[in-house]
Amino acid sequence: MDCESANSLMMKYMDGDLSEHEAARLNHHITECAACKEEFMLYDSIVKDFSALTLVKAPDDLESRVMSSIYALPAYTGQTVSHIMYGFWGLIAVIMSLGALLVMNRDYILEQMALNPSFAPILIFLNPLAASVKTLFAQTQMLVQQAGAVVEPGLNWVVPIAVCSLAVAQFIIYHNEKQRKEKVAE
Repeated sequence: MDCESANSLMMKYMDGDLSEHEAARLNHHITECAACKEEFMLYDSIVKDFSALTLVKAPDDLESRVMSSIYALPAYTGQTVSHIMYGFWGLIAVIMSLGALLVMNRDYILEQMALNPSFAPILIFLNPLAASVKTLFAQTQMLVQQAGAVVEPGLNWVVPIAVCSLAVAQFIIYHNEKQRKEKVAE
């Protein structure tokens, strides 16, 4: 018999399901295998310790007390995945809106930061990034114009502002709907 089979028989021994034939096979193996003998002695002490314990009878009203405690808990009003996704998209909308505002006002923000010497290390990083954003934004505007969109001079910011405003409006609508449902649930 190998150690794995002996371990299986040890589990049957702990459950009290070991036949006489299996007990003889297990006994033969543990007399020859020191590792399995040590493991069996540990299992045997556990079985003896558990058999020495006295069972305590649960009170008759335990189940009814537990169930009444469960029923007293407030009803679960967990959010569904769709509610979580609405919140996620609302957060993305707010972040994009803030990003759009920063992009639209990047030159003014960089000028104001340049007035304060403590921002000098940050500006070393931000100035090239701002130039890249400006180039990317100009390329995006050119693509929109080439796609047939008519953007009047001076109205270059209308489309991004409208998109961001719609995203923020969607978030506000979601938030108000969530609050309304919470009030109804109460």
